[in-house]
Amino acid sequence: MPKTTSEIRPRRLLEQSMVAQEIADCEQEMLALEKAMIDLKYKRMSLDTKMNTVSDPMAMLPLDVTTEIFAIVNDSQDRTDFSSLPALFLLGRICKTWRNIVWNRPFLWKDIAIRLSYNKYAKQERLLEEWLNRSGACQLYYNIASHRHWEPPESFATLILKTASRWKSFKCISPLTSLFDEIASHTFPALSTIELDFGNWNNDFNINAPRLRKIQILSHWPVLEIYDNWQQLTKVSLKLPIDHVLNLIQHLDQVQALFLESTGLTEVTSLQPIVPKELLHLSHLKITGRNKWASRILTAVTVPALSNLELHFTKMPATNTLWMDGVENLLRRSSFSLATLNLQNINLKEELGLDFLKSFVTLSSLSLRHQSHGLSDLTINRLNPNANGRSTECLLPALTHLDYSGRINFKAKTLTTMLEQRLAVSQTNPLIKALRVVDITYLNASWAQTGDLANPNRVQAFYRDISDLASHGTVLKVMWDENSRL
Repeated sequence: MPKTTSEIRPRRLLEQSMVAQEIADCEQEMLALEKAMIDLKYKRMSLDTKMNTVSDPMAMLPLDVTTEIFAIVNDSQDRTDFSSLPALFLLGRICKTWRNIVWNRPFLWKDIAIRLSYNKYAKQERLLEEWLNRSGACQLYYNIASHRHWEPPESFATLILKTASRWKSFKCISPLTSLFDEIASHTFPALSTIELDFGNWNNDFNINAPRLRKIQILSHWPVLEIYDNWQQLTKVSLKLPIDHVLNLIQHLDQVQALFLESTGLTEVTSLQPIVPKELLHLSHLKITGRNKWASRILTAVTVPALSNLELHFTKMPATNTLWMDGVENLLRRSSFSLATLNLQNINLKEELGLDFLKSFVTLSSLSLRHQSHGLSDLTINRLNPNANGRSTECLLPALTHLDYSGRINFKAKTLTTMLEQRLAVSQTNPLIKALRVVDITYLNASWAQTGDLANPNRVQAFYRDISDLASHGTVLKVMWDENSRL
């Protein structure tokens, strides 16, 4: 006979009560386990701390050595990688002892790298304020960006400008209007380096920094109005129209390194001739731009102390040799002793290149990148003091480093023979230097496929020669650029 509802209900209520009790007991056990896990985590942290204090090498390191290691780790972090966690936070995670060391060393907090974001700004401002407090009275090195050029509230400018007296270096890659509007009303007595890298900027801006020595502006600013005392700068890096470049050069007296990138559509022929500015202290000159602009800048200066020259053409010149004429005239006018020459995107026939290079007898490092006409036995033999078994005039006798990228069509044996001969002659002739580093990246895959290295026996001999050269202190690398379409 089936049971009635009145008979089933009490039994179900009893079963529900029993299951509910089991659930409650399970939750209690879970809470107990969670508490045990928390206790174990703290115990593990305590044991890690104890292990660091009793284990070699940590137990043997004095506090100042440990601190110095932390400083090296911190300084090695890439400040342009805003997505990575600060090294100080990673070190502080290890154990209480390490955290106490990091938290209480103000000089470890001197670098501030931050990319401002609308969604994270409230937390960022709190962390920044705590970071600045931990830095004590140390000089500060700022690297600031803003996600999608978001403009932070004025409280950001107020916060970091409280430390204006401690700014040592300031880099900004976003146009933060509120910040730059306020900078003009402050003095930065310790600031030595400023870098600004973003698009066009039309706002009035001037910085009062009596110790400023290095300035980099890769934006189309009216640069002369940014700073009043260009005469005291020692390193200048600018991206400007050619007419602005020529005007700026007249204001540089103490500059030692000058990096210029010319932009715009100004025709060189429309520029008035000027008397070359004598830059007595300039040792490093880098010009990026078109051939005609580089030539115009080279005619605008005299540089007796120049040792490093870089010409990077943004558009490969045809057969125009204006830049070569500019360099040769600069050499005659300045009588400098060049040690390093770096040329990129050149279109130079090999014979012309050899005539051009023979003037630089003091050159120790040569870099030719993306040379269109190629490198053949002709040049390799000119670098050989005993080419064809007889003593010859050696091209670039002081050369020790060669970096080349472009087409090649020399024989592998010609290259290794030249390097062997320079090694041998350098032992008896102090005027001839051995080439110690040769790095060749070739663009034409056919060189290794159809040339003398198509023979497996010659490939083996070539690598045997490379090994022998390495044992005598000469490093030879020959690699194909797999991205080349030649």
